[in-house]
Amino acid sequence: MPIIQETGSWYAAPATALQVAQALAWARTRAMPVGIHQSLDFPQYLYLDLSKLNQVVSCSPEDRVVTVEAGIKRLELDRYLANLGQQVGLESHNPEATLGMVLAGDHWGPRRGHFGGARDLVLGAQVACIDGTLIQSGSKVLRNTAGYDLANLWTGSRGTLAVITQVSLRLSPLWTNPRTLLLSFRLLDRAIQVAERLIKARVNVQGLELLSGALAKALIVEKDEALWYVAVRIENQASLMEGEIGSIRELCAPLADCIEDISVQQTALWQALTCPNTTEQVRVEAVLPVGYVQEYCEAVGPGAMHSHLACGMVIRHIERGPDLLKTIRSLRRIAARLGGSLRVYDPSGTTRAEGIKRWQVKMNTLQELLSQRLKDQFDPSRLLNPGEEL
Repeated sequence: MPIIQETGSWYAAPATALQVAQALAWARTRAMPVGIHQSLDFPQYLYLDLSKLNQVVSCSPEDRVVTVEAGIKRLELDRYLANLGQQVGLESHNPEATLGMVLAGDHWGPRRGHFGGARDLVLGAQVACIDGTLIQSGSKVLRNTAGYDLANLWTGSRGTLAVITQVSLRLSPLWTNPRTLLLSFRLLDRAIQVAERLIKARVNVQGLELLSGALAKALIVEKDEALWYVAVRIENQASLMEGEIGSIRELCAPLADCIEDISVQQTALWQALTCPNTTEQVRVEAVLPVGYVQEYCEAVGPGAMHSHLACGMVIRHIERGPDLLKTIRSLRRIAARLGGSLRVYDPSGTTRAEGIKRWQVKMNTLQELLSQRLKDQFDPSRLLNPGEEL
């Protein structure tokens, strides 16, 4: 396993899972921190680049399962599966994210309410541990009840327990002609009621997104006539599409001020909501208990924001300026008061340098104890992605 020394750090680009394990064992014997896909603020550390682990190991559309290496880019996997008429439903705000980054960071997107989160899509996973061992957990079948579900343990662990090297994912059919309806509202509570109606009626929608008037004007509408909008994305067989559209219109008409079919513009809209081009802004995600979106939006006041209504997330992009840190701390307090948490994504690293943690989740005593026990078990020396709190 070639490990190259660079200025103040070491670099490794393993091409196999075994080489990942070897690189981790090498770092452990030297008590050297390991940055997985990221640089670290340490005088000496190992930068682990997994971009060479980018192969599709196997794919079985008839069994609805694909097995891939974790270094493959999510968009490349999407393109590969689209040629087979399949999709996995994973989304990320980072267009360059690898599959391992999406799973380790538990990235979300507008369609999470339909497909579920990363833990719902992962069937099995292989990981490399800091002691140089490889662990295979889960399976490559849709139903498996044997033993503890370790595959879900790695998901959302942010690379602090082990390094994901390979994963098996659940597939879904890819319908080629989606449609999108845009509903406008003067009152926020009516927009929330429409979303609740659609969820309770189990209407087959793949995206249910709340947009503030300010954001909708920037992305899709020419005039800011309404204060709130709800975008509804429908994917289905062509023969069933009109029936789905009719059901949605019937459910929403009593509450919506206007219902417009924006299918011609939908690709740009959903792309902007999933992977916005906001490198000059800081992305903050409020992860809330379902049912508290309205209270959070009212508490934070007007501004450009959107929410994945089916799963309780509200996203804002904040311009850099003298009030940036104050605004983030205020949003974090509001989210915590409502029983949620705030995740901060800042490509520049400025907020972290100022003491703003990316994750700051309030845990009870039992949760803290379990987290520490897991860390003691898998990474007792605290070498994996230090600074990324579990």
